[in-house]
Amino acid sequence: MAEREDQRVAITTITLGQVRIEHETAMLNHVYPIGRRFERVMIIGQSILDARNLAMWMAEQNDWSFVFFWDDDIVPQSPAAFGLIMAGFDALPQADVIGGVYPRRGVLTDPIVVKEPGAGVWWGWQHVACDDHTEHDADCVECRKAALYAMHKVYMTGTGFMGVRMSSMRKLDLSEYTVGDRGRNVHGVRRYFDNTINARSDDFHFADLCLQNDLNWYVAGGAICDQIELDGTLYRIQDAIPRVVDWEESPAKK
Repeated sequence: MAEREDQRVAITTITLGQVRIEHETAMLNHVYPIGRRFERVMIIGQSILDARNLAMWMAEQNDWSFVFFWDDDIVPQSPAAFGLIMAGFDALPQADVIGGVYPRRGVLTDPIVVKEPGAGVWWGWQHVACDDHTEHDADCVECRKAALYAMHKVYMTGTGFMGVRMSSMRKLDLSEYTVGDRGRNVHGVRRYFDNTINARSDDFHFADLCLQNDLNWYVAGGAICDQIELDGTLYRIQDAIPRVVDWEESPAKK
């Protein structure tokens, strides 16, 4: 019998050095999938771009099967969030990238999920119908369950809670550069993430790279996370969900 090749998953946290206890508690309490080897990687003191590119370089050097970015400011709402994303890779061999759902920071905490290039925020990840309905019914338990386990093909998600299938990435033709890391120069780091005039953040640049190379990016509708500041300020998607108010019942009318 041929020896089975272990799937190695590198859970990578990018941080400047200080991490909230809520983040570490979430990691400790998480339910991890069976049948894989998990490795914890900490990248400290780098810019977000260099840190992500350095993590991808480490994955290439160590023959990791997946890189999973779990940034230091991301706190999943469910202990199954990571597992839902990894289950998505199992169920969808064509999935190259799968991200969770988490909000922007600030007054507007809408989800960082975009369905099509140039489109706005997409809320469709939460609207899934069960077998008994043609449309999502928020009061239906089965509809809510269906949304929890649904995977949707999208243009991009945030990169702070995201899995990457490395076998899909190694074939890409990318420029290389050098990253200084803990007193040494790391050469041959490939530029997966960047800021450009057309893509002003690492997530949009990576999304364009995936789109140009026919790679498939999905969002796991049940992997909902919060963002947290070092002072404990919490940003939640639930606070940004639009609420339809009947004008006749509005206090403003009165």
